[in-house]
Amino acid sequence: MSVLFIAVSLLAASPDAATQAAVPAPTPVKERKICHDEPETGSLISKRTCHTKAEWDAIAKASQHDIDAFRNKPMQSPVSGG
Repeated sequence: MSVLFIAVSLLAASPDAATQAAVPAPTPVKERKICHDEPETGSLISKRTCHTKAEWDAIAKASQHDIDAFRNKPMQSPVSGG
């Protein structure tokens, strides 16, 4: 009886495994690069920087975070050296 149960369960599982193996995995979509020309200090030639939109968004977010941190930093009074 248990041999019959194992055989039936193996037959039931086989078509699913074959179907999953036959379906190819979807290929990832290659994101388009967006390029900006950035001026170089001390040079007449600008530097071209290319990133995806997600990368540009992350760079902008990090830059804004740094600006906010600088603006919210408390001012220190100068030290008098008598």
